[in-house]
Amino acid sequence: MSDMTNGSVSAEAGIGSSAAQADASSAKAPAAVPSAAPGQPLTYDELLADRDKWQREAEQFQTAKETSIEEAREKGRRAALGELRAELVGNELRLQAHAANAEIPDPEYLNLAQFTGEDGKPDVETIREFVDSCPKRRAHFPPLGGAQVNSNGPGGTFNPVSLDTRNR
Repeated sequence: MSDMTNGSVSAEAGIGSSAAQADASSAKAPAAVPSAAPGQPLTYDELLADRDKWQREAEQFQTAKETSIEEAREKGRRAALGELRAELVGNELRLQAHAANAEIPDPEYLNLAQFTGEDGKPDVETIREFVDSCPKRRAHFPPLGGAQVNSNGPGGTFNPVSLDTRNR
């Protein structure tokens, strides 16, 4: 079925025979592909070896590309988290302080690095412990004025007639 001339395979080669040759050539590690003399076609084994070499290089390139993409993503995450770390910790401090009704010092004067975990994110447990150690706020009630709430100010008189009735 296949014509072999000078070690090269013609286009009439059968599928079964090329699959057997491909399995045989992939079982052994191909050496460097010798280049054929100018004007001479490559043999079937040389073509398979060349194809395998290019497939391996393409796989290595794809793996390297994926690795570099993941490294760039991780670097971007770290940079963004680094820029927002102080804001995230400050927000978490204010949130915990409000929930516990505690007075905390201005986050500008705190060492916010002590409130971050190893991953760079706010450490909620450390922040909660700090907020619990802060003094609690005292309740602040506005002065209500007692019975004078409905009056027209101090010393004013209360007119029970509505403005609607008075303006007629």
